[in-house]
Amino acid sequence: MIVKICGITSVEDGALSLELGANALGFNFWPSSPRYIAPRQAAEMISELSRRFDRGTFLTVGILVGIDGWSEAPTEVLQFHGVSDPRCLPANARRTWVAVGPENADLFDDWEIVIDGSWGQGKVGDWERVARLGRPYILSGGLSPENVYSAIERLRPAGVDVCSGVEKNPGCKDPEKLKRFLGEVKRATSHGTTRTSRG
Repeated sequence: MIVKICGITSVEDGALSLELGANALGFNFWPSSPRYIAPRQAAEMISELSRRFDRGTFLTVGILVGIDGWSEAPTEVLQFHGVSDPRCLPANARRTWVAVGPENADLFDDWEIVIDGSWGQGKVGDWERVARLGRPYILSGGLSPENVYSAIERLRPAGVDVCSGVEKNPGCKDPEKLKRFLGEVKRATSHGTTRTSRG
């Protein structure tokens, strides 16, 4: 199962996330975001984290709004937001995730998808509609230590993606919330309630 902590802005937060059980880290390359970091800064952080942790044990994910700047992202995965037409996505760019609402999931049948109906606002989406999706997806939007267990148990996503739900303030993770969130993920996944992700 993919367990992604997004909005990483420091090596310390990235390291703690991995130590506690995350296996994917998200770096926000949208300049208007309070969690924005420059691609060069992210590359330095990834290099440092790769010295501390087995590089085969975690994914790095670059968050982009639109398609501009994707080639500069120093990450293995590109996560695109705000793309409504799959023909706009760069071909063979590298592993690609597309953030969509559940109502648009069928437009991206050939792509891995992140379901986030709140468009990065940290609000819980329409889980009734999400439950009807017949394909693997990573669940995002409004997840927290308080609801991630029930989300996994009910929806069986291929992954979960959290940002504001484990923060003290934008860009600064809360160690206790991280520990609780990842503990709840571990508790839920030990019951075998997840779907297999593509790719």
